[in-house]
Amino acid sequence: MGGRCALSFTETLTRRYGQAVLEWCFRAFRSIIRGGMLMPRPFYSLSLGRHIIQLVDNAARHFFSSLIRAIDGTEQWVSPEAFDRCYADLLDKLVMQDMAIVCCSCVYIDERLFPGTPEQYKLFSRLIRTNTQRRNVCYLDLYALLKRSVSQEGWDKVYNKDHFHPNGGGYKLIAKEIANAIMNESPKSCMPTKKLHQSRG
Repeated sequence: MGGRCALSFTETLTRRYGQAVLEWCFRAFRSIIRGGMLMPRPFYSLSLGRHIIQLVDNAARHFFSSLIRAIDGTEQWVSPEAFDRCYADLLDKLVMQDMAIVCCSCVYIDERLFPGTPEQYKLFSRLIRTNTQRRNVCYLDLYALLKRSVSQEGWDKVYNKDHFHPNGGGYKLIAKEIANAIMNESPKSCMPTKKLHQSRG
């Protein structure tokens, strides 16, 4: 969300250097990777040989990531204004169904590996929180929850090696937070306020 995925470099290379260069890059890159496109890869093989190859794989991913940021910069996939409008419309539709709604923030990720993205996550989380407050809807700050856990116990406790995707411990933490909101929050605090919805229109 915070910027163009650095490995999605097709548009940049095609626009600047042509289809032939693009095809060469993919052939070279795929011959090294032989796997997924996460950057860095969240898992490593226990085999020493494969482990070394995967370290080279991560180095290649980091190189292309830095290259594309330097050449093309980053761009937002959706503007905050468009997101705010669409999220508000979604909540309004759910409010009219008299549902108990629980909304979550974006998750915490590593600024060192995804420069600029955490700030964007905080921006969009604020938009989500503001929309929930206007409608008296439950809001869970998973960003703060996971950041606190990382600061206390380290990345490996709740995240995979990519510092982007939670591991089993991280998902357990998230699941507990959501379950507590569903089971322990009072109906009054989880039920949206129609009056606020109507006054907005």
